[in-house]
Amino acid sequence: MCSNDPGMCIVCCLACFAIFLMRCPWPHEAISGVLQALSRMIPCTAGALGFVRINQMDATLYEVRHEWFTLWGLCAVYGVMAWLGTMCRPNRMKVVPVETGTPGKGASATADTVPVST
Repeated sequence: MCSNDPGMCIVCCLACFAIFLMRCPWPHEAISGVLQALSRMIPCTAGALGFVRINQMDATLYEVRHEWFTLWGLCAVYGVMAWLGTMCRPNRMKVVPVETGTPGKGASATADTVPVST
């Protein structure tokens, strides 16, 4: 599984760690402060805690506003990081000329350019 898609292997390895940070199988008080701070950077923590409070405890959206704003903040941070990652990446497309038309039958061959990824 990991030889074909290393990204999936990383996600699978980090999923178990994320489950423990969501405070489901482990009490919140037993998690160190560093790991609690790390858990705030993972969207599944705020999402799962907010969903459980709404679904099981009949909480309103106002009562889960901290988780709600955490999710929107993470969306903004990760969105900016993704945008910067695509804007700062060097352009790896090169243009290859392609001839069109049928020479010899009265039409001249024209050259169009087609972007090809390398």
